Amino acid sequence: MEADFFLGVGLIFATAAVAGALALKAKLSPIVGFIAVGALIGPSGLNLITKGPLLDLFAEIGIILLLFIVGVEFEVEKLSRLGPAIITIGLLQTSIAFLLGYLAGAAMGWTTLSSMYLGGALMFSSTAIIVKMLKDMGLGGSSEYETSVGVLVLQDAMAVMLLIILLNATTSGGASLDVVAVTLTKTITFIVLSIALGVKAIPFVLDKVAKMKMTEAPLLTALSLAFLVAFLAGELGVSKAVGAFTAGLTIAYSPNAKLVRDVVSPLKDFFMTIFFVSIGTLIYIDLQEAVQAALLAVPLILIILASRVIGCSMGGLMGGLSEESSLGVAAMLIPIGEFSFIIAKQGVELGVLPDTVFPSLALMCVATTIISPPLINRMPSTFAKMLERQPAPLKAMSTFLRRGLGGSFKNILQSHVHLTKFKNRVKGMLFNVFLMFIALSLLSMLRPYVLLLYENIPQLHLLGKETFTLLIALAIIAYPLADLLMDTDKVAGMLMTQTLTRFPRLRAESGRVRRVTRNLSFAVVLLGVSIILAPGISGVSDLPYISILTTLLITATVLILVFDATYIFHRGLWKAMKEALRPHSETYTDGHQEA
Repeated sequence: MEADFFLGVGLIFATAAVAGALALKAKLSPIVGFIAVGALIGPSGLNLITKGPLLDLFAEIGIILLLFIVGVEFEVEKLSRLGPAIITIGLLQTSIAFLLGYLAGAAMGWTTLSSMYLGGALMFSSTAIIVKMLKDMGLGGSSEYETSVGVLVLQDAMAVMLLIILLNATTSGGASLDVVAVTLTKTITFIVLSIALGVKAIPFVLDKVAKMKMTEAPLLTALSLAFLVAFLAGELGVSKAVGAFTAGLTIAYSPNAKLVRDVVSPLKDFFMTIFFVSIGTLIYIDLQEAVQAALLAVPLILIILASRVIGCSMGGLMGGLSEESSLGVAAMLIPIGEFSFIIAKQGVELGVLPDTVFPSLALMCVATTIISPPLINRMPSTFAKMLERQPAPLKAMSTFLRRGLGGSFKNILQSHVHLTKFKNRVKGMLFNVFLMFIALSLLSMLRPYVLLLYENIPQLHLLGKETFTLLIALAIIAYPLADLLMDTDKVAGMLMTQTLTRFPRLRAESGRVRRVTRNLSFAVVLLGVSIILAPGISGVSDLPYISILTTLLITATVLILVFDATYIFHRGLWKAMKEALRPHSETYTDGHQEA
């Protein structure tokens, strides 16, 4: 054991307590104080503690427990109750942040994988910071708070999957599509089988534990599940983080989930404190590096703001929220935190990102935590006034998104008949995604034979080996991908039909309404697909620019779809919308009127 380990841990908690209190007094998250402590007492500061295997182990335990708690708190039923806005905001905001971050990295000359890690670090908001901040501001019971929490839960699940994809892409030197698919298929299979077994056994175990008179029993049971399942996942070739997350998911379905959550949360905070302090020790306090960190942080903060405002406003409107509520959620989701550092830490450890990324992330964490509260108070009303002065076509389009698509989305979810059809379409879309993974997994198994075919046919040598493999991969996913887009078109058709039923005066404009609905639906799906395909496409070493070109192509396609929808409104659809959506003119399928 390190001789100064106990002194180091003592200093960490003593200084973290003081720094956390000072941060709270300054209306910042304690996380900011913890990172500052690490920089102050670390090697580049007073050099009171040095990083070592025990400190790294404690930090890793903190990550495992964080993901375990995320799994325990992941309530699918709660997400469904909170409405469609969670899905639309979650997908749009994270996708836009990833693409903008990736393009920013490429613009700075970073490698494909480095750019992906940068995009991943900008995608996710901080659950710890945001929940604490909103409760301190007295917003805990608001609808915007509930929506934000739902988005955060969805983001946490997405962050776990992104960590797996990036880890696989990095360790494989830029994984090909089939290798990424194998990893995801293996991971999804592990999660599904673990939950299928766990939901039967875990509630029984926790019920017995709850009846025991030993107060330590819930804590010991929870820790044993978290670490045993994490170990099992590692032995089966799946990320330990996924194992911990899955263990939490199995507990989430138990009636006694709160019992476990209450006893583990303080322990998670203990280890997470060490994690953030250890992140701080990686920050080198140097004037030149501080200037470089600030120069990098400023444009990235602008990307965070832009992705939140654009993604949350469009996603919120499509999910049925008002302009002010959508912008309120955008302001709440600005702070970045734990997953940004976890993704960056993985990138640094694997040699993809430089150590100098931590000072920039620390500045971004502090800045986004500071600017979020005033934006929560002012941005919705300020932007709402700006929206009132926007051109009539844009105003009509935002109204159509909220009351047309958003209202239709809610109607579908509240109608048993329409909900059944909608679920079938969504199941079809998920099945096609699953088919793509299975097909690519089979390709990975048959990869030696594909390469043998390449070697035996000289004409194929006009293409690079990786290019040929990529073309084969694209060929075998072409059908399920096309079917996925067809299902998306059918979902768009359902939304359009609902909209025309609710607003009969729009039936004369049915063609243009369908075009707008289809454009926006395709844009959302393309953004999601791009994140899945980007790491795999990066593995084509003989086409070094294919990944950035693909990202630019998808981004351009999404922009064209959105601009085309705006153009349709500009060409006169807004006049029909103004007439059809005027107050007291909405007719529901059940015969009720909406004021």
